[in-house]
Amino acid sequence: MKYGNDMNKIAIIAFGMAFSTLAMAENGANTTYPAVIFNQDLSQKLIKLLPKTAPVYKLGEITTLMAPAPALKSMRVIAVDSDRAGLETYNTENLPPYETQKQHAGGARLNVVTVEVGFGRAYAKYNGANLSSTDTAICQDWSGIWRPCQNGELVGGWMRTWNAAGRGAGQFESWSTSLNMPTNTYHANIKVH
Repeated sequence: MKYGNDMNKIAIIAFGMAFSTLAMAENGANTTYPAVIFNQDLSQKLIKLLPKTAPVYKLGEITTLMAPAPALKSMRVIAVDSDRAGLETYNTENLPPYETQKQHAGGARLNVVTVEVGFGRAYAKYNGANLSSTDTAICQDWSGIWRPCQNGELVGGWMRTWNAAGRGAGQFESWSTSLNMPTNTYHANIKVH
């Protein structure tokens, strides 16, 4: 009879877990994901500043919606935007130290913008605190010039606007790990004054 009692206990536990999951969903548990926004003013300005690079997809290459996403090839900080100092573009291809020249920190709006070529799973921290982002899909034409994606196009990368509003001066760091082989991780950082 011990076997039957154990099965009853397992059934009761499974029912309880299923019921609590349903209750959390009905009570408005946080099940939202970051929305992809395609037409931000900030993104529109910055996409025009991206350097021309070798196309992610080559002319004549057969690409289908069922093909794997391109592996992450690069990641970098391209701008800091704030209500205190406006938009400051940044070239992290220069030698360190990577830091802003303007005084951005402490305002109601503080955004750090990163660009990833390829597909990765990204996260960012500002002085150790996690940040949220608004993501914009970016595409390339066959000559390598970046632009906002239109419906139905193959995405070549992502422009992420990280929200660090209300924070003082500090260190921004972001990491992204490729979703496909090779599963390499890129790191970008900038000191915000």
